[in-house]
Amino acid sequence: MPYLLLQIKLRAKSGTKLLAMNITLEVNKRVGWKIQRQEEAICDAITLLTSDYTIEDLDGLDGKLGLKDNIKDRVDNLISPSHTERLYFTKFVYN
Repeated sequence: MPYLLLQIKLRAKSGTKLLAMNITLEVNKRVGWKIQRQEEAICDAITLLTSDYTIEDLDGLDGKLGLKDNIKDRVDNLISPSHTERLYFTKFVYN
C-alpha cells in the first residue's frame, strides 16, 4: 500500500498552525505503480487542498472525514480511471 508523509501549514488568523499526517492508500495491486509515478503530483494536490483548512475545519470527526473524502477525490482524479479503495490517516497531529 502506498504511504505518504506530509507536514502542511494550515490557514490561521495568527501564528503558524501545522498539520502532520501520514496517509496510507489502499489500492488494487495494478494501481500501485500509478501512485508511485504520480507521487509528487498527489502530494502537491493534497498540500494545496489541505493548506486552505483551519484547525476549526478539522476539529471533530466530521472535519477529519470531510478532509479524507476530499483527499481521496483528488487522488482518484489524478490516477483516473483507476481509484483508491480506501484512504487511512495513520498519523494526524496538529498544533
